[in-house]
Amino acid sequence: MSKILMRVIFLSMLLTLMLSCSKDENKNPTAPEKEEPPVFEVQTVTIPTKMQQSPDPQAQMVVAYVGMINSFANFQGLLVPPNTLTKPLATTDGPSWSYTWVDQRTGVTVTLTISQTQTHFIWDVVISGEYGGVKVNNWKILHAERTLNGDHVVFTIYEVNNTEVAMILEWTNKTDGSSEMIMTVPTEMQLKVLKNADNSGSLEYYEWVNNVFVMTFKSDWTATGSGQWWSYNQDGQLKDSGSWG
Repeated sequence: MSKILMRVIFLSMLLTLMLSCSKDENKNPTAPEKEEPPVFEVQTVTIPTKMQQSPDPQAQMVVAYVGMINSFANFQGLLVPPNTLTKPLATTDGPSWSYTWVDQRTGVTVTLTISQTQTHFIWDVVISGEYGGVKVNNWKILHAERTLNGDHVVFTIYEVNNTEVAMILEWTNKTDGSSEMIMTVPTEMQLKVLKNADNSGSLEYYEWVNNVFVMTFKSDWTATGSGQWWSYNQDGQLKDSGSWG
């Protein structure tokens, strides 16, 4: 888990720091677009306060797992057109829309492209330059797709300077107000989280075993923050279980 968590933290910190430098570098807003691009919002899971404060190690592990999913929100800023830039290097009125800008402090070039098909909106972000000792060259850092009605989203992040998928977050909004969120690190692990409208939820953790994902842990919790958990051997046999108040 620590290896995967560090990868998420590294990628999100890299982009968060870049965004913090880009927001205040220009003063004049760009001219309004003829047609506004769609707004992308990364969903997060609200963790009950009682659950966050529980001393139970299993509760804290669940909080950490959910935090990994919530960390995807750090990438949201790159999916928003740079409306504070003096002059984007390239802009089209859309659909599709294309924006390229240079961070004046770091020299990193960011290109955001937003396109539309008959069924989906699509976001692609490519960056080039060096920041914090990390050099990137036309790195497609992320690709996101959302159905036109917003019911289904697939959010893909790539390894640094590589076309290999680092992790995927997928979520589906259901008619009862709940959402299912699935985070996958290929050939390593998978998290499935169900968040209900009342902030109760459940989580399943899967490990990559013999070329398939095998569930080795699951938990559910109430809206007030109490919960229960079960752990399993890789052959599916129940190993242990418990609860927290």
